[in-house]
Amino acid sequence: VRREKENRSASGHMSKLSQPLLPYFAMIEPAMPLTDIFLIRDRKKKKHLPTLDVRQEFNGYQLHWSARQAPTIGDQSVLYAAVALAGMQKQILDTDTLHAHGQSLRAMLNLEGAITGQPVALVCGIWQDLAGAAKKGTQGGMSRKSLFGSLKRLAEITIWVKKNTEETSTRVLSFIYGNDKQFFIALNWRLTNAMLGNQFVRISLEERRNLTTDCAKALHARLSATLRPGATQRVGLDSLASHLWAGVPAPIALRKRRFTLRAALQELGELDQWDVSLDGAFSVVTRLSPDKNGE
Repeated sequence: VRREKENRSASGHMSKLSQPLLPYFAMIEPAMPLTDIFLIRDRKKKKHLPTLDVRQEFNGYQLHWSARQAPTIGDQSVLYAAVALAGMQKQILDTDTLHAHGQSLRAMLNLEGAITGQPVALVCGIWQDLAGAAKKGTQGGMSRKSLFGSLKRLAEITIWVKKNTEETSTRVLSFIYGNDKQFFIALNWRLTNAMLGNQFVRISLEERRNLTTDCAKALHARLSATLRPGATQRVGLDSLASHLWAGVPAPIALRKRRFTLRAALQELGELDQWDVSLDGAFSVVTRLSPDKNGE
């Protein structure tokens, strides 16, 4: 984790006027950034979000993601923030948990099949903690109304996981909130396993908070999952765009997506750990190793 450098006292602690403790990175279950779940949505043209119905095979498992409303890039930020905070707090809800909200949170995850008894991670705090971790801002990041909308959409996503003849299902997360500004979130067993250090993709939230557009944030998440530090990848703009937006665009929309994507790539290239160059319809992206920047 990292605190802002400003307002630090001689003892290393932050003053009362400083920002809250922010998580530096999130350890995400790999299928999430590599599956086209969190896409850029044009809310100006459509009043309501489309439904979510995505199927993918990953590491021998057949995954099916379903929800009444598809999640947004803002929802992705909230989920990653919750996972990062869970990694900091390291609280686990077992089947025999005595936590005041433990059994309710586990029940709302709808754990079915062989995963019924799996431990799940607990995240708790005040809304400002989650808002600040999810989005950079002078007033603690996202508003409480926006956070609630994101958590509600995330809590409605069901994941079916099938391997051979065995099938399980769970919600992405469950949550309880109170009038005292407190929240309690339970993460499903797949997110929990990644947070505990099993197979995971490490995504820098410090970098993500410094990105200003949905396209740049979605791009950062995907490339963080496909590029290891020190690796370089040459990829077509249209290929990248197909994982960031839904549907096949009309020619005018395609040109707009390419323009937006080029701007997002340039924004990504301004981060210390990334180097980006554009070559016509292709981009060359390098994720720098930390030691190359003297860290």
